[in-house]
Amino acid sequence: MSKILKNKKIYVVCPFPQGEAAGQRLKYEQYFELWRKNGYDVEISSFMDAAMYSVVYTKGNSLKKLLGVARGYLRRLADLFLFHRFDIVYIFLWGTPFGSSLYERMMRLLSHKIIYDIEDNVMLEQISTYNPITHWIRGAGKPKYLIRTADHVITSSPFLNNYARELNQKNQATFISSSIDTSRFIPINEYTNRSTPVIGWTGTFSSQEYLDLLIP
Repeated sequence: MSKILKNKKIYVVCPFPQGEAAGQRLKYEQYFELWRKNGYDVEISSFMDAAMYSVVYTKGNSLKKLLGVARGYLRRLADLFLFHRFDIVYIFLWGTPFGSSLYERMMRLLSHKIIYDIEDNVMLEQISTYNPITHWIRGAGKPKYLIRTADHVITSSPFLNNYARELNQKNQATFISSSIDTSRFIPINEYTNRSTPVIGWTGTFSSQEYLDLLIP
């Protein structure tokens, strides 16, 4: 009797709803179908729901933001009962945004394998124009704990990759640059300076200041 092979399961833990944030689209969302074709079932758990994402980069709306954070933590609490069901827990940026690394320690305890996908901005102490108070309650030790204890770390720059490889207990880190789907985004070979260039921005509101540098 032939043995029925079950697909392996990946649980993606991320900050933002699917299809909304450029970082998520470029780092892993565009590979979902490829993962599925290679025998993986993919489930997603975002900390923010659509309602919170719609206000998170606006000034004010404090009550809506607080309610969104509360809903996010309830989802993460429910996740604790699911991690053991998956072969891989794939974490992008962070599991929870605030406080100590207690939640990340519980994730590590309850997960079979963890892949941690990190970008340089997680390691910077940036103060958000839209949510300045978050700077003071954000858990600075969370990324370092995940880098240290993950089964493998995916980084966004050679510098960060060297840092992660030294910190990771297994010396497991791989630099994978953000990439685009060249079947959708096709380079234009015929280029002239006769018309005004058009720039497409895929960043978030929090990093718009870097786009503003190009205005002059």
